Amino acid sequence: MSIAIEQLTVAFNHKAVIEDLSLVIPQGCFFTLLGPSGCGKTTLLRTIAGFTPAEKGRLLFGNKDVIALPAHQRDIGMVFQDYALFPDRSVFDNVAYGLIARGWSRERLRPAVLAMLDHVELTGLHDRLPAALSGGQRQRVALARALVIKPQLLLMDEPLSNLDTKLRIQMRSSIGKLQKEVGITTIFVTHDQEEELALSDLIGVMNNGKIEQIGSPQDIYQTPRTAFVANFVGGANLMPLPELSSPIGQGYAQVQSPLGPLKAFSHHQLEAHHACLMIRPEDINLSLDTGLQANHLPCRIMGKHYLGSKTHYDIVLPDRTELVVHLSGQGHERYAIGQSLFACFEAENALLVHA
Repeated sequence: MSIAIEQLTVAFNHKAVIEDLSLVIPQGCFFTLLGPSGCGKTTLLRTIAGFTPAEKGRLLFGNKDVIALPAHQRDIGMVFQDYALFPDRSVFDNVAYGLIARGWSRERLRPAVLAMLDHVELTGLHDRLPAALSGGQRQRVALARALVIKPQLLLMDEPLSNLDTKLRIQMRSSIGKLQKEVGITTIFVTHDQEEELALSDLIGVMNNGKIEQIGSPQDIYQTPRTAFVANFVGGANLMPLPELSSPIGQGYAQVQSPLGPLKAFSHHQLEAHHACLMIRPEDINLSLDTGLQANHLPCRIMGKHYLGSKTHYDIVLPDRTELVVHLSGQGHERYAIGQSLFACFEAENALLVHA
């Protein structure tokens, strides 16, 4: 089932939290809402679920507008951040809850529940209470409960946030595999960038109640439209361009920076005085060669952190602009704090984005 949101506005105490938001989620898509705390992503998820009312707008499940329907009539499954399991009921009864609410008999629901427990790799654990399970197992119970009713839409609100790092990686792989097997349209809320890049077909980056950009993980990371998206997804070095006095078209451009002319690339049309230069830390190299070419800037190393497969360097340019550099490969840890050298980057990796 496809989802279409049209000019949705949600307000609390007459103050809009989400305003005139529109987006389309294709059928079977794993769509992730990504953004900082307070940006409106959980509010949007709860509005789609029917828990939070909308002031205006349309919410289409397929061709049906469900904006006025209560939550229990929207045919959704939901996995909450704390899993919301009944502590005094067995795994079986937790998973069966939605089917019982729909009037299924015990005899009819038993094979469906056991089959779903097999599907989420909880075979033989149906008689246990949630307290006897690990965090990952409780998360699988919550997922099984959401899927056993065969909903048209699956909503997930930061379901991995309570797990340790190793378990998060295991569970996100399981969720991605299961979602593809079932083929259900899924909306996943997170503030974790690795999760959204690993799981998503499409990502919507939210900021202050609005969608800043929608795209594939590759689009969001490699061709961000705004400084916010560039910095929030993966981290970026941002250099303001106060002397950009005329619009920039798509393609290569020479721009004036506080350190002189730089060659950069723009994927989008940019207005004058509303642009900055974005460079990923891994796209900057450090060199001892003299800076006689474009995008070859003198710098000094202010900090250094060895991270195994790479070394994190904090550098400063002559105008006191601070940049982060990640070097990998042989000898990536060879430079020292206090050393003067040059920061180099290719024009195609120096992207012009909306400030």
